[in-house]
Amino acid sequence: MNRLPGSLLLALLAVALVAALTATLLPVLGLASSALLFLLPVLLAATRGGLWPGLLAALAGTAAYNFLLVEPRYTFRVDRLDGLVSVCVLAMVALVTSRLATRLLLREAEANSRAAASAELAQLSAVLAAGPASKALTHGLAFVSQHYGTARLIDTATPPEGDAAFSSIDLAAAAWALHNGDCTGHGTEIIGAADWSFVPIVPKNRSDQAVLALARPLEGGARTPADLEQVHQLAALLGQCRDRANLDRERSERALKREVFRRD
Repeated sequence: MNRLPGSLLLALLAVALVAALTATLLPVLGLASSALLFLLPVLLAATRGGLWPGLLAALAGTAAYNFLLVEPRYTFRVDRLDGLVSVCVLAMVALVTSRLATRLLLREAEANSRAAASAELAQLSAVLAAGPASKALTHGLAFVSQHYGTARLIDTATPPEGDAAFSSIDLAAAAWALHNGDCTGHGTEIIGAADWSFVPIVPKNRSDQAVLALARPLEGGARTPADLEQVHQLAALLGQCRDRANLDRERSERALKREVFRRD
């Protein structure tokens, strides 16, 4: 994490602030209240930076509490049993608090990620529902390209052979995806050396197989399994729109044939 050094520094600064406050006001606050105050840096560090800053705040806070407040003060010795108990309890509570705060932070991040993914699916659904299916499909591909890199639809009727954008490895990955109906290419375990990812847009048992081809991300990183899972759901929406476009085209062709037959 790029924020880790700053989060560690924040943890130490927060502990130092609480240590100075409790050392100054110990006669007023007492040991019990002072110990509780050392949990505040733990919560702050864990929620801002995650597990390691939280653990650092817990350990630094326990050490500061022992050194500054527990008799004999300004040493790490603990001569009395109640002092030893208070130090151990503070350490355990601080560690547990750090873990709990970190788990809550991770759950919040997961919830935000799921919400963002759902919102993206809703946006694409709205794009694909607007206007004729053929035009909506074009707009949907533009939407996916904007968020994930250059996107194309490839099917058995329009193979990518001869397209300069695809290398021989990409062509092999595309052929595998069309034949087997599996996610193939960049970011997957099947022909992962390819620069493009190929994601099926129709179920495996369909004879008219088609895939969504996505170029490698512009920032140069690798697609994660979570990215591919989201793309798979987006591809399913594109597949439904493609089916509607094909159905509209077939209806138009039948209507044209009936019109020609009626005139004859």
